[in-house]
Amino acid sequence: MPLRTARLVLRAAGPADAAALADGVGHLSVARWLGSVPYPYGIEDAAGFIEETASSPCHWLVLHSDSLIGGVSLDGQLGYWLRRDMWGQGFGTEMLRPVLDLHFTCCHDDVVAWVQDGNDRSLRLLRRLGFRRTGDGLREAAALGQPVASGRMALTRSVWLENQTALR
Repeated sequence: MPLRTARLVLRAAGPADAAALADGVGHLSVARWLGSVPYPYGIEDAAGFIEETASSPCHWLVLHSDSLIGGVSLDGQLGYWLRRDMWGQGFGTEMLRPVLDLHFTCCHDDVVAWVQDGNDRSLRLLRRLGFRRTGDGLREAAALGQPVASGRMALTRSVWLENQTALR
């Protein structure tokens, strides 16, 4: 099911998206922050991801003006990425809000995201949305070829709903 915001469309990936997905994720400045994404990340990797997630309603590509700029997954835990040239323009907040709204409309489970130490932009984004650090651990960083220190971030339904009420 596509989700829409003022500037974005979040929709399922299809085979025609492989090249744009590989181009967006295939830069070390992006891939290094993503747990299971290898580097280099090519069209074959993107095609495999698209095939693997095709039947899941929990994965979205993010488009701005019909151009692929990022992705969001909420399948057990929250994962997301943005093309580097899209950083700092509010797209992270804008793309995560409808996914979190959808989740908390039908679920009461906390949303968990892991953020690597040093990924200050992502940490600020999660905090802005109401996430709080609830633990620490080593997490896979396939692009770096080693586990890295990371923080476990969690968002409860009650905090999300409280924040949404305050924003209205």
